[in-house]
Formats: sequence, structure tokens, C-alpha cells
Amino acid sequence: MKSIALGVSILMILAVVSTFSVSAQETTVLEFPGTQGSTALIDMNGDGISDFIMEINPWNIQDAQGKQIMEYDPNNNEIRFSSNLTDIVPKNSDRWIYGYPEVYFGSKPWNSKVAGGLLKLPKKVSDLSGFTLKFEYSLEHDPNLPINLAMETWLTTDQLATSGVKAGDIEIMVWLYSSKLNPAGRKIDTVTVPMIVNGRLVNESFEVWKMEGMGSGWTYFAFRLTTPLKSAEIGIDPTLFIKKVEGYIQTNVENLYMQDWEIGTEFGNPTTTSALFNWTIRNLEVNEEALLPSSTSSPEQNQTSPSNTTNLIKPGSLDVKVNSWGSATQYSCTLYLGAQYDWSVKVELKDGSEITSYWSADATEENGTVVFTPKSWNRGPTASFGFIASGDVPVESITLIVDGKVWDVWPNEAQANTTSSNQTSTQNATATNQTTNTTSTNTTSNSNQTSTDQTNTTNTTSDTLKPGSLSVSINDWGTGGQFNINLDLGGQYEWVVKVKVESPTTIGNYWSAQKSEENGWIIFTPTNWNKGPTASFGFIVNGPVTGVKQIILEVNGELWDIWTPQ
Repeated sequence: MKSIALGVSILMILAVVSTFSVSAQETTVLEFPGTQGSTALIDMNGDGISDFIMEINPWNIQDAQGKQIMEYDPNNNEIRFSSNLTDIVPKNSDRWIYGYPEVYFGSKPWNSKVAGGLLKLPKKVSDLSGFTLKFEYSLEHDPNLPINLAMETWLTTDQLATSGVKAGDIEIMVWLYSSKLNPAGRKIDTVTVPMIVNGRLVNESFEVWKMEGMGSGWTYFAFRLTTPLKSAEIGIDPTLFIKKVEGYIQTNVENLYMQDWEIGTEFGNPTTTSALFNWTIRNLEVNEEALLPSSTSSPEQNQTSPSNTTNLIKPGSLDVKVNSWGSATQYSCTLYLGAQYDWSVKVELKDGSEITSYWSADATEENGTVVFTPKSWNRGPTASFGFIASGDVPVESITLIVDGKVWDVWPNEAQANTTSSNQTSTQNATATNQTTNTTSTNTTSNSNQTSTDQTNTTNTTSDTLKPGSLSVSINDWGTGGQFNINLDLGGQYEWVVKVKVESPTTIGNYWSAQKSEENGWIIFTPTNWNKGPTASFGFIVNGPVTGVKQIILEVNGELWDIWTPQ
């Protein structure tokens, strides 16, 4: 979209006069206006190959007061951008966009610079088997500024496009967030696309927008999230959006070439005179594996609310763990919000039951319903709280409400008949005086079933310090599977989770953790925000889920818990 109001010659001049290469050991800084240049090729690991290109790209700004600054910090693996422009004079006041500060890998059609260290692009679409892009981002902006946070690619008839795009080429954008700004063209559909959001593999809903004859004649598509994410940790497979486009165009997309993948923010409209905003992108990486196994078109979601619940704004955003010991029941609630909100959670209790204690939230009563609202520090992007209620599984329903809209409800229809069995109960073994966690299995079956959700608590041994602190849920789709790991730590720790995997099973994508390998074990350690008191992460396996033989939780060098398959 950035190219609509910009002649190719201007972009080519910008690329030639203000581009420099950096093998990043120290922070790299770009400025506009200024002498630091507006484009830099970044070599993250010093191997002599550029991994990505960062570009301020103020393509429709003639003059302005203030500065825009973009920097890459290799020590923290962060790309930071800030804009404090005022008195903006556009080059073309009829255009709706003033600029697109961005990072990208591959080759943008508007210049001859190539960054192939993360992924070798351009590449023919028919040769793409899928790849997964992961990064964390956060955006802050003046509430009156038209802005988005959007990714995009160009599919071209030329194998290497260096002088722009033309009729027969396709632009595909993916909008993660927008405010006071719409895509070009008109909305033609709504679709779901699987992606990882804040550590969970979910089906996200996207509006589909289309416009023919953009600029020099190319076709434009935009996929806009129906629930905008102002900040999030995501994992996304761009090829899934390319496959969606095939259904809306007669062009044989397989014969086109994917040039690049870009991440940035479009901003401005014809009346905009200031641009005050900043964003950060962290831990940018590309995994040359598809987000899902090739035989799986969408995830069978292991979550409290299914994606086909059409009356919910964001199914899967509410997760509930239940622990009943007969006379009382503990409910642990996790909210996957994607940003900070003044959420509310309404709890309906059975007659005769009452909430006896709660934590990490405030509670009031409203027409017989208990309403929880967040502490000031617990507003998101991920929030958690809990409560204990008298009686055995006494909660009828739990509803998450954000901005007056119902985001998610627990339990869903499928769980309503299994709530009593989908819980962890504690029993005292008199002979050994040990605590044993019973294993619960939540298996939904029907005549067309292709996957099974299993929730297994850990097997207790006398050598574990904190049995029950590790729980594992598995979503088996035959050719692979998804493992979700939940840790109940009780505090913040530099935990270590070790996974033993046997051939032919291998671990593919993962989220919300760091991954390494040591002595035949796959080692997961926490990201800086995922150290506790509760922590969760996940991974996908290629091959039988039975190839995962053991999962161990260690804290401070001591064995806390062990999981083995049943």
C-alpha cells in the first residue's frame, strides 16, 4: 500500500543514496530527517549475509518538524521505532498514507536490496512449503492518529522485481491492528486462519478486503484481524494467506514469485498534521517449517471455547483449570487478551455455593452473580486470577467480557457434560503419605473425529519436590500434534523443562519459551515474561505424539515434577 502515492524513481533514489550494510554488534540507528540514512541491511549473526532490512520509508512526507528514529539493538534483539513529527507537509495531500516504517526480509520490488539470511526470497509460490515467522510487538500511538500495524508481501510475475509492480501482480497485507484506518477497496469475506497468539495456537478471524487496479494495475488484498491486537507475541505462516487469496482471483498464484515479507506501520490521512507513535519488535525469527503439518488445514484447538462458536468475539481467550477436593473447588482462570483491558469476568454459581477466597482480582456481587475485575497490574496482555468456591464443582458458567462484549464463555457445549471429569483431584495415599494427582482425560469422539484432546497431570514419584506443578495437554491430529505445557510454580523462577523425543517424531514450532538441545534432550527455558507464578508454553511435533516419552520440570537444579504418557 505504501507504493500508491510514490513514483518508482523516488524509491529507487532513496534506496541508492541512503542504504548501508551493518554487521550488528552495536546499536544501528536511522533518522528522518537526518544524516544517519533511512535504510540499513542488518546482519544479525555476523555471517556476512543480511538477515533483514530496516527502513523508515517516509515516502509521502515533504517536510515536518521533529524526528523519526529507528534502531536495532542486537543485545536485546529489538527493533525500536519512534515518531514525534508535527507540522507535516505531505508530498501529495490526496494520499491517505504518509509513510510505512518497516523491517523486511527478501527483496522489496521497489529496490535491488536483498536480505536472505532469515529466509531465501524471492521464491516461486509453487515451491513454498510453508514457513513460520515469530516475533513480539507492542505499539503506542496518539489516539487521533490513523494507523495500523500490518505485514505484507508482493507476488509478482517477475522472478526478481526491482522496478516496481504492474498489472498481474498481487499485494497481500495482513493487518494485526488498526485505528481510524481501513484497508483499500471493499470487504468481500471473513475467514479464519490458524496462528499462534500469546502462546496459543488458535483460529483467528480476519476480514478480507480487495481492490482491483491499484497504482499501476496490481490487485490488492488485505486480511484484517476482527479483534485488533495492539501488542502480542505471534507466530504466523504467511503462505496460509497466499492460499486464501487463490479463492478470490482468477490468476494462477502458483506461477507467481513471493518477493518479501514486511512488518511495519502505515499512518496518516489527508488531514493529518502530526504523527506521534512508537513501536517495538522483539525476537524476530523465521523457522523454515510450516505452522501446521501439511495434511492439517487448521488446528483442532485445545481450549475452553471452540472456534465455531459464532456468537463469541474471541473464543479461546478464556482458559479455566478446575481442582476439586469435594468440599470445595479451586478455579484458576487465564485470560489471553492481546492487550491491556479493563476486563470483567462473571461467575454463575449453583444454589447454596459461595466464593470463600480469591486472588489477583477484585470481586463484587451483581444480581446474584460474582463479578471479578482486574487489579491495576493485571490488565493484560495475559491476565490470571483464581478463586475457591464451596462445594464440588459448583460453578455453572464463567463469562469473559471486554468493552461490553462477550469474548468467551466456559464451559462450552462440549465440555458441559464432562466438567465433573475434567479436573484434577487430590487424594491422600495413607500407606505412603504421598499426594497423588489423578490423571484426567478429556476425549471428545464422533464419527468424523480426526483428533483427540488429552489432559494428563503428572505421574507422582517419591523423588519429585512438587508433584502437580507440571501439566500437559495433547492435541493429536495423527500426522503430528500440539503439546501445551502449564507450570504451577507459585513464584517466579528460571525453570527448565526437558523433553525426551524418540525418532521418527521431531519437534517443530514452539512458542512462549526458548529452545535448545542437550545430551539428547530438548530443553525449554522461559522468556523474560513467562517465569511465573504460573507459566505456559507449547510446541508442535511432526510424527506420532507417542514419540514424546517424558517431560521433566526442574527448578533451581531440583526435580519438581515428571510427566510420562499414559
